[in-house]
Amino acid sequence: MRILLLTARDSIEDRVHGLDAGADDYLVKPFAFEELLARIRVMLRKPASVKTNIYRVADLEVHVDTCQVFRGGKEISLSGKEFSLLRYMIQNQGIVLSREKMEQHIWNYDFTGGSNVIDVYIRYLRKKLLEKIETSMKREQQFTSDVAHELRTPLSAMMLQCEDLLAEPSLSKEVREGLEEQYR
Repeated sequence: MRILLLTARDSIEDRVHGLDAGADDYLVKPFAFEELLARIRVMLRKPASVKTNIYRVADLEVHVDTCQVFRGGKEISLSGKEFSLLRYMIQNQGIVLSREKMEQHIWNYDFTGGSNVIDVYIRYLRKKLLEKIETSMKREQQFTSDVAHELRTPLSAMMLQCEDLLAEPSLSKEVREGLEEQYR
């Protein structure tokens, strides 16, 4: 749904406030009827922005309507507070959120804070959301280590063979130069 504000409030602050509140356009009275029609035509030409209740960051999906979280297509089970905290952070991505802001939004205003409850829930979220990534990274590191070992072993053996050949006095000058060039 598109919103066109028709108002007598003409200060810059009022306009900014109206647009920030969600209006697509702002027209101050008195106005010409032709201008109103032109603005309506412009609004009808532009496709309406589709609002979604699914937030995506990389391979993380937060489904606000169903309170579900998916990472790489696999569902991650979160408690109510964990989900509320994640939803609040993802809806405010790019904004620095203080502990106080999070406490006021997630817990009621009677919550006095002063504890590390936010830190604890952030740690819970990190553990649940990053656990699979850390596991796959460890597997990849192990694979890389195994492959590097497999590569080093034959290369080391070849280097030793080259050293032995270079130490051979009966080796022709051409072969020796070729080996030395490859060995360096």
